Amino acid sequence: MQKFLIFAGLMLTFIFSNGFSHAAASNPYNLPPALQSKVNAGDPAALYKAATEYYLPVATAPSDDEAEGDGYGDPSRITDQNAFNLTIRSLEEAGAKKYYEAYRTLGVLFRIGITGTPDMKKAAGYFEEGAKGGDVGCFIELGYLYGDGLGIPMNRSRAYACTQIAIALDPEAHQAVSTLVGTLSQKMTAEEKQVAEKIVARWQAEKVL
Repeated sequence: MQKFLIFAGLMLTFIFSNGFSHAAASNPYNLPPALQSKVNAGDPAALYKAATEYYLPVATAPSDDEAEGDGYGDPSRITDQNAFNLTIRSLEEAGAKKYYEAYRTLGVLFRIGITGTPDMKKAAGYFEEGAKGGDVGCFIELGYLYGDGLGIPMNRSRAYACTQIAIALDPEAHQAVSTLVGTLSQKMTAEEKQVAEKIVARWQAEKVL
C-alpha cells in the first residue's frame, strides 16, 4: 500500500472552461504548435499531454512552503478555474476516445481532493471507466476502494478480483497490491473467494468486471 501511494504521489508530481474549444484563437497555455494542432484535431494522446503537462500546472499553485519546490504545490489549491475545467474536459475526452490512462488520472485527482475535498464516489466512477479498458492502475485503485468501501460499497470479492486482474495484466502490479491481497486473504470467506474467482473468470472471458 505504501509503495503504491508513493507511486501515485510521484505520478501527480509529474502531471501536476466554462467554455471549451480546442480550436481557440489564442494559445494562453503555450502549447507547442504541433501539439496544439493535434489537440485541435481531438487526438487523445495529445489531449492527455496538454491536460497533464500544460493545463493542470496552471490550474494549481504552490503553497507558501512549496513555492521553491516543483511548482505544483497543494493539489487542492485551484487558482485558475478555466485551466482546471479545461484539464477535466480534455482528460474526459481522451478517456472517451479509449485513452484509458486519462480516466486513471481523473480518478487520482478526485481521490486526493483536487477540488478541496476528496470525492471518492467520483474517483471510483473514473476508475471503473478506466478498468473497462483494462487499465492496470484503475484496477489497483478499485481494489483499494472496494476493500475499504470508499466511494463504492465495500466488497471483498470485487476487491480481491481487481487485484488478481491487475496482476494478470501486469505481474509488476503484485508489488502494489501485496498488502491488500494479504489482508483480504485473511478476512475472506470461502464463498467470497469463489465469487472473486467467478469475477476474474468473467473478466478474462468477456472483459466485463
